[in-house]
Amino acid sequence: CSLPTAAAPPIELVCPSQHSIVEKETTFFNTPIRSMLNPITLETEQALLSSKIEPVDYPITNMLPEPINKKQRYTKIEVPSMRRFVTDSGKLAQLDKLLRELKEGGHRVLLYFQMTRMIDLMEEYLTYRNYRYCRLDGSTKLEDRRDTVAAFQSTPEIFVFLLSTRAGGLGINLTSADTVIFYDSDWNPTIDSQAMDRAHRLGQTRQVTVYRLITRGTIEERIRKRALQKEEVQRVVITGGAGATSGDRGVDFNGRTTRENRTKDIALWLADDDQAAEIERKEAEFAEQEAKEPNKAKKRKAPTKKKEISMDDMYHEGENTLDDRDLIRDANNNVTGEGRFDDDHSNKPSGAATPVPGAIEGPPSKKKKTTGKKAKTLKQRLAIADGDVDGGMAS
Repeated sequence: CSLPTAAAPPIELVCPSQHSIVEKETTFFNTPIRSMLNPITLETEQALLSSKIEPVDYPITNMLPEPINKKQRYTKIEVPSMRRFVTDSGKLAQLDKLLRELKEGGHRVLLYFQMTRMIDLMEEYLTYRNYRYCRLDGSTKLEDRRDTVAAFQSTPEIFVFLLSTRAGGLGINLTSADTVIFYDSDWNPTIDSQAMDRAHRLGQTRQVTVYRLITRGTIEERIRKRALQKEEVQRVVITGGAGATSGDRGVDFNGRTTRENRTKDIALWLADDDQAAEIERKEAEFAEQEAKEPNKAKKRKAPTKKKEISMDDMYHEGENTLDDRDLIRDANNNVTGEGRFDDDHSNKPSGAATPVPGAIEGPPSKKKKTTGKKAKTLKQRLAIADGDVDGGMAS
């Protein structure tokens, strides 16, 4: 059997000597020598024929061997067809169809990516379709970012703005665009929300449409599902509201009967897959142990709701819980001081009222005499306020 002819690139000389560099520049870039290596052009051949020069006297040309493939020329680098570049990726094919419709409708697009390598490939695609674009990612300098944003805002001919989702911060204003396309989704839903907000700033006069491209049966579905779960957990934790149904947001916190189980669901969504599996395994072991030994299982206390307290209740708080030592009593152990009395004492006859000295009948008190001033009752205080100096104490 015969072996196929080898296709090799042109020979490249590598030598650190200055003489070899000069010889290389004067030899390989010399026009007569290059004409000897390459085939003769059609114009040169027609000029030779018109001059009636003998074929023997023709200049020496085409000294390099003929390549196997005319399209490959003398290099191993193969440039793929841009038609295959678009059709080999289902997501890029749908994006190509969507961009054509948006271009015909006069829309302007913000196209978000997660990786700069994908932005490089998208630049080749936009060049192939002759779409004008701008680019902003983490490697863009600060002064270039400001100029790029200003150019996109003031130049309606720029159709697409290529951006990295996490680049640019929160202060970018891109209200001249009315369409947002997420080519890749972020694990953090807040990052995508901030990216969408760049087109929803003050000054936006058109309806903003958001597209998200997801390939079925790939890791992108899992990333988007986990992002929805995080978004729902964030909403439940911050607002304290009930969770959405499993068909709406991918998370169902209402399927549990107790608040403790719903809290455990939130913890499972926040944990990784391995951690969640470990938690579920321990819960299953604990439930199995409780089923075997029901008498030893401890009852969990239900969460108690906090009692709502109004301003009036707070103002009168503690009035019905006065210490007995703070009340002023007379010889018959009747309360003679001011205060708010309990309902148990309200039915007693006017023992709670201020008694008149001398009208009290009963056994003499065994209390020791004190040399201090006698406490004045409410009636005596009112008498003093009216001008009676004795205060109703005259005998």
